[in-house]
Amino acid sequence: MSRTHVIIHGHFYQPPRENPWTDEIDRQPSAFPYHDWNERINVECYSANARSRIQEKVGWLTDVINNYRHISFNFGPTLFSWLEKHDADTYRRIIEADRQSLEDRGCGNAMAQAYNHVILPLASARDRWTQIRWGLEDFRLRFGRSAEGLWLPETATNEDTLADLVRAGMKFVILSPAQVEAWREPGGEWRPGPPPTDRVFYIDTSAGRIAAFFYHAGLSAGVAFEHLLRNASILADRIEQAGRESSISGDRLVMICSDGESYGHHEKLADMCLAYLASREAPRRGFVLTNPAAFLRDHPPRCEVRLKKGQDGRGTSWSCAHGVERWRSNCGCADGGPREWNQAWRTPMRAAFDALRQEIDPLFENLGARCLRDPWAARDDYVQVLVGRPLGLVQAFFTRHLKDPTDHQHAAQAMRLLEMQRLGMYMYTSCGWFFADIGGLEAVQNIRYAVRAAELASAEAGRVVGNEMYRLLAQARSNQQQVGTGLDIIERHIRPAALAPEKAAALLALEALLSKNTAPTRLGRYRVVQHYLRLNKIPKGSSLTARFEVRAEKTAEGGVYDVLALVGSTPQMRAFVKPAGSDPPSAKNPPMANEGRITAALEAMGEAYGRVFNLSDFSPEVRSRLVSYRLALVEKKLARSFSALWQQQSRLLKSLAELQIALPPALSSAVSHAIMGEMEESLEAALERADLSRTAELARLAEALQLHLDLSSMGKRVQEALRDKIFLLAELPDEKTAVQVLDLLNAARRMHLQLDEAALQVQLASTLRRIESTLTVRNQQSRQPFLKLAEALRVELNSP
Repeated sequence: MSRTHVIIHGHFYQPPRENPWTDEIDRQPSAFPYHDWNERINVECYSANARSRIQEKVGWLTDVINNYRHISFNFGPTLFSWLEKHDADTYRRIIEADRQSLEDRGCGNAMAQAYNHVILPLASARDRWTQIRWGLEDFRLRFGRSAEGLWLPETATNEDTLADLVRAGMKFVILSPAQVEAWREPGGEWRPGPPPTDRVFYIDTSAGRIAAFFYHAGLSAGVAFEHLLRNASILADRIEQAGRESSISGDRLVMICSDGESYGHHEKLADMCLAYLASREAPRRGFVLTNPAAFLRDHPPRCEVRLKKGQDGRGTSWSCAHGVERWRSNCGCADGGPREWNQAWRTPMRAAFDALRQEIDPLFENLGARCLRDPWAARDDYVQVLVGRPLGLVQAFFTRHLKDPTDHQHAAQAMRLLEMQRLGMYMYTSCGWFFADIGGLEAVQNIRYAVRAAELASAEAGRVVGNEMYRLLAQARSNQQQVGTGLDIIERHIRPAALAPEKAAALLALEALLSKNTAPTRLGRYRVVQHYLRLNKIPKGSSLTARFEVRAEKTAEGGVYDVLALVGSTPQMRAFVKPAGSDPPSAKNPPMANEGRITAALEAMGEAYGRVFNLSDFSPEVRSRLVSYRLALVEKKLARSFSALWQQQSRLLKSLAELQIALPPALSSAVSHAIMGEMEESLEAALERADLSRTAELARLAEALQLHLDLSSMGKRVQEALRDKIFLLAELPDEKTAVQVLDLLNAARRMHLQLDEAALQVQLASTLRRIESTLTVRNQQSRQPFLKLAEALRVELNSP
């Protein structure tokens, strides 16, 4: 009996976003209210799909589904690395889903991906092979098995790319039917045009044969762009219809393929549609949910396809009608921006990076030969250092590749050269060319990687590397006059965010001076040792003298620095840095301090120190953080004034509230600050007691006075408290804690605090499952708090 086999493939990916000088992601305001886009999309999509909700009745949670167990998927290695660090539970659930699918189907759901989403047909032969090698090794180290297929970024491919996949042992790829020139059945004639997508095909390459899956174009477009993920039943109807359209007599394939971000980020709550389709609709309708490796095992290809060669033989992709021109020319394919914008900037930007590549590759080969047995083989293995496990893998890497594993200087140089190469590939990440303007986040990020690669190369070569790159970037002009050229972007946005060791020392001193704390032991990628620190009081300001050792963990860049930080009564700040001398910094006040003029001190110290840093030398996020220390003092003074006003006039204000009389604007602002201050001051104790009555009373008063309080931070704090208490319930199912959770939840609702109740639902369902056996042996009275809590969050007690 023939059946409909359904493959739903999600391509889960974000470009690498880390600042290459800190290895941390800078704040991205466009991702508000989250810190950055990785964090935002994780909440909306990656995490949501790991614990998606089934609601048989509207609002009631009846089941929690790990969608990754039911779909085919690939995770971009750079995104997966971020996820491991920032959401370990979701990371674990994804790997567990692959392990379970391996048990269910004999083949795992997960596929590998070319490492940082470089368009492989446009890459150099070496970069293409390293991208494949890194993607496969990253997959093996994380999932504990070898991949059978590899996701090609943007499905971009050509003959050389497919041949490399065959050499790497890959069994299959996923492509767009629009990439096919012709197809034929066994012994048949070639038929022009897209092939039927109800079966698997094969492609002959110079290195051997590889299987190819082609997604159903209409269904995939419906999922990605036409809101087909709003109703699981309608989606199931469309899948059934696609199955009936098949012309083959045996088992037929229906494959849907889209960006994984469709399931929750691009389409809100689409993870729930996917969960309902997988757990309810598919079994009801007799669909066989499977993955490419399992389908290929049972249905080896008999039909052949021949791919289009693309413009000038460069290849084809799923997101550019012109082949792969979207990543090198002004072809007209772009997302975002007005229609009149052009993408003429793409050509000089790629040419700039190619020019840098032509400089750093020979440099890597020549300098690398001094410390590495085979520089290019070491680069191919460097992914093991990036993944960093199992324990001992990094040391094994050095033992295998360094000419002298005991030479620490050569080890540090090798790391700098390998980091230069990593960044030299990161600058080609596809997203940099995908969108409408060079001023976008993704293009700027690629330029950051290029600048950092050139910086590392210059330090190793002892000369300036990248002059031709900078010249070409000056020709890459934005559609926005205020953005300017690629060179303007470097000066205005990239240089301030760069954090060289000297600037890191300056930042450490300024933060220590402003916060009155000692320096941390780590700052981004740097390890910090504080040798000496002294706070000095000067008229109309303060100063700090310090000595820090600042050393990059991977590349050993840095040294020991003496720092003088000066802060005046205005937000003006300066930090002077020089290499540490033989003597420790003086414990006395700095010269000119007693004259009470910070400008005079600046002039005096400018000659004694080699480098000076002020606020404009740092990124906007760091500037904001430094200034916030000063503003905190102002806020504290204002808060005291507002609090005094509140205490003196509280009876009058309460009377006005009873009469529903709004306050004048100036008074409204002052009273809002006073009430918020009192609410926040009592919040910690209130959360501990799970008694928000006083806080709620103040919120009602503010509402009666028609004040508009921003309670978002309070909502987050209450959310955290609820999460912690539900976690405590799982460890110790105490009736008192259950009552506290319920009381806290009800109080938060009465205050109209913004809570992520979906996350609380899922957490409570998991907790109830863990303590189910404990609850069943209790009497009705002792179970009552748990029953009420489940009802309050609308969780069916039989939910898993």
